[in-house]
This record gives sequence, structure tokens and C-alpha cells, in this order.
Amino acid sequence: MGARWSALIGEVTANENPTEKDAYDTRAPYVPLKVAWLKPEDLAPVAVFLSSDLAAMVTGATYDLTGGDNANNQN
Repeated sequence: MGARWSALIGEVTANENPTEKDAYDTRAPYVPLKVAWLKPEDLAPVAVFLSSDLAAMVTGATYDLTGGDNANNQN
């Protein structure tokens, strides 16, 4: 289990066995784009782009793929 998922589950204190919906409902006020967590298909287009010839001129850049989660400085 990843650190972010563990932190998310830790925020759901009313239920010792929270479901994904419980976790999402707890985080929803803090996530501007209403994306609970990113899935591989959300990240794949960036990976494909960066490994393609289209990104030949991309150097020293970072891409935050957070779905807006860090907009409120939430970890």
C-alpha cells in the first residue's frame, strides 16, 4: 500500500474498514478536480509523450500529475 493511500485511509477515522467511497468522500473537499486518485490510464499519455520524438526538445522539466490534489497544498 502506497504512502498516499495510507495517509488517505488514516483520514477516515469514523470507520475502521473504510471503503474507497469513504476515502473519496473524506478527500473530496480538498480535491479541486474531483479525482480521488489517478489511475495508470491517467498517467500513460504523459509517459508516452515524454518517450516520443515529440518531446525531443523537453529538457529539465517536471510534470506534476496530481489531478489538482496539490492545489490546496495537501499531501
